[in-house]
Amino acid sequence: MAKRAPADEPDYNPLGLSLVREVLDPGARKSSPRGEEPPPPRQTFLSAPEPGPEVSRPEVIPEPARGRDSSPAGHEKLSYSPPIRVLLPVGEREELDQLVASLARELGTRVKLSHLLRSCLALLRHSEEHLLKRARKARGLVRPPNSEAIALSEFEDALTDLIGSALRETPFRKPGRPE
Repeated sequence: MAKRAPADEPDYNPLGLSLVREVLDPGARKSSPRGEEPPPPRQTFLSAPEPGPEVSRPEVIPEPARGRDSSPAGHEKLSYSPPIRVLLPVGEREELDQLVASLARELGTRVKLSHLLRSCLALLRHSEEHLLKRARKARGLVRPPNSEAIALSEFEDALTDLIGSALRETPFRKPGRPE
């Protein structure tokens, strides 16, 4: 059973001034009995705030330049844009997760869906010329509204065929070179 705090003891304040001071300046710990905090310094609206301890901020690492640089591979920080959301039916998501798991098992290493999707995006970028050539030939392709599930599925099938044809026409890319 919990005990009641004595009436003469101040209420517990987990974010009290002593905790803030201890976090901002760990070297200046003061051993004071629990609950005893010195009163905050008085300030008027016209006075400048007292200088507090300096807080270190994380170093901002500039985005690496395109192309090869002399830094060791994998040590530069990448900046990412907000995630792209894709809604999938439950069955398709399960099939995709199984594909990723099977690929990881066959490769003998961890593979995430994001790795697979970024690899597919690299292939699309690599085959851009052939993909756009195919798109020009299929100019009559019209995207139906989301409410027409069957027509939307047929549209996606046509895109799949278009992308597949473009990938088959594209010469192999050289391994290890981002396009």
